[in-house]
Amino acid sequence: MEEMNQSLRIIEQALDKLPSGPVMAEKLPRNLKPPKGECYFNVEGARGSFGIRIISDGTDIPYRLKLRTPCFANLSLFEEASAECCWQMPWLCWEVWICVYLMLIGEI
Repeated sequence: MEEMNQSLRIIEQALDKLPSGPVMAEKLPRNLKPPKGECYFNVEGARGSFGIRIISDGTDIPYRLKLRTPCFANLSLFEEASAECCWQMPWLCWEVWICVYLMLIGEI
């Protein structure tokens, strides 16, 4: 209970130090026009690296867009990990189940 009270005090201190004014940007472009050429950008997430590769010819719609989700990359380790660590099999099966679920909802 004391940890929750401490967390609440930290949040209150952070809110007191926030400057006043708008939080979100007022105007954002509706169409992002990627520059001509190839670009790769990745972000580190909770499950691993999420990468986006764009090949554009300079128009509003990219020529090619490739998403590299962390779940798909993690599946490649399943065979090697299951052969060496049989005691981790329940965890590995759980991870595969989550990846299959994410494939169904469209992450992969």
